[in-house]
Amino acid sequence: MGFPIDRELAGDVNNPSLELLDYVLRKQAKNKRRFDKLDRYYNGKHDVLNRQLNENSKNTKIVINHAKYVTDMAVGFVTGNPFSYTAAPDKNIKGLL
Repeated sequence: MGFPIDRELAGDVNNPSLELLDYVLRKQAKNKRRFDKLDRYYNGKHDVLNRQLNENSKNTKIVINHAKYVTDMAVGFVTGNPFSYTAAPDKNIKGLL
């Protein structure tokens, strides 16, 4: 993820200053909780799985992982190349239909 930085703060981009590194690390640390939550969602570990209900409520927990689907589709559109598999000469992999 990129961050907008003042040109004076950036200085020489090939030899970044300690102030620049500190600035970028502080900005990244602010987003850590959000990135951790998005990573959990991508891996199917939604917050609903941790929900505790009282004894009179039905405890139905369903995860439909739209986060993974949307992310994988977006990556596929950006890269533009479909995934392909090739087998070693002595291996036989056939499509499952």
